[in-house]
Amino acid sequence: MAHKRTLTPHSEVTAGERISGWLKKTWPALVLVVLALIFIFQNTSAVTLVLFGMQISGSFWIFTVILLLIGILIGWLLGRGGKTGSKS
Repeated sequence: MAHKRTLTPHSEVTAGERISGWLKKTWPALVLVVLALIFIFQNTSAVTLVLFGMQISGSFWIFTVILLLIGILIGWLLGRGGKTGSKS
């Protein structure tokens, strides 16, 4: 009589399949990150920003990175959609 083996969902998935699944979900974000990095490294000249009457001077790429991080933070906050920490 053969012994019947119970498989969990994770035991049937190989490492290559997990990586492939991860890439399928994240490739648009990876493309956008690469495009953002290209934009940042091509815009390294000094600029002066005026905000509420204050003048701030610095490299354009620094301001771009700051704005990118602010955008990521806003997206993360809005993406939460009022969800609480509990999983249901």
